Amino acid sequence: LDADWINPFQLGGRLQMDGEYALRSVDIDGGDSGDSSRIRVDRLAYLWGDERASRLRLHAGRFLSTIVPEFGVLDGAEASFSTSPSARIGASFGALPAPDWTMRSRGDTAAAVFYRQAYGGDERVATTFAYQHSWHHGSNDRDLMLGKIEVAPNHDWLLATTAWVDAYTGDDHIKRTVLELTQLEAFTSWRFHPNHSIGLSFSHLAWPELEREEFAAVSADLIEHGERDRVRAFTRHKLAKWLRLDAAVWRWQD
Repeated sequence: LDADWINPFQLGGRLQMDGEYALRSVDIDGGDSGDSSRIRVDRLAYLWGDERASRLRLHAGRFLSTIVPEFGVLDGAEASFSTSPSARIGASFGALPAPDWTMRSRGDTAAAVFYRQAYGGDERVATTFAYQHSWHHGSNDRDLMLGKIEVAPNHDWLLATTAWVDAYTGDDHIKRTVLELTQLEAFTSWRFHPNHSIGLSFSHLAWPELEREEFAAVSADLIEHGERDRVRAFTRHKLAKWLRLDAAVWRWQD
């Protein structure tokens, strides 16, 4: 179920829900039979002030931030305030659910602040800066800074870049640097004809030092030296009403 309810309790705002119920039934003649089921809630939150003219915006429940969704799902609350028609500042706090099918909290919490500024009457350029500090069972875990720029000078050209930078302190024992670019995503595309476009993307990934185990255990050597870079060039052509050609070339190194 993926649903939005507008003004469900006559209090304004929007109720957002995204979840699933899975049922597995096994019936084997002469063998093991049985049923199993599970429920996972990916989003369940209330959002006030989503309208463009709203100065105050509040988000509570399990949600992705409307300004910095890159920080992931949060079980908590976020408040933001528009300082001008094109600028918004805000903060959030809550628990970080585990990134697996259970989506349960395992003692991880985070606080974040952010600022977004758009430029021009049509807001074709926008920048976002954010900082998140997280704790693992009450101990300092991660200091993460994020910068994002989005440029769309016209309807045919788009440029978007997001950078994640981790800051390390004396509590970290593997990383030997103070600041590290742990992730970078850059993308640009140009539609030079209504039926033809080209584009280029680049991504960089390094493993940050965390107390939290997000997925499988990662070795200290991979955390210290591991990197992955990937470049993709692509083109898209609509050749006929019923035919489209997509082509891409990748290069990666790790």
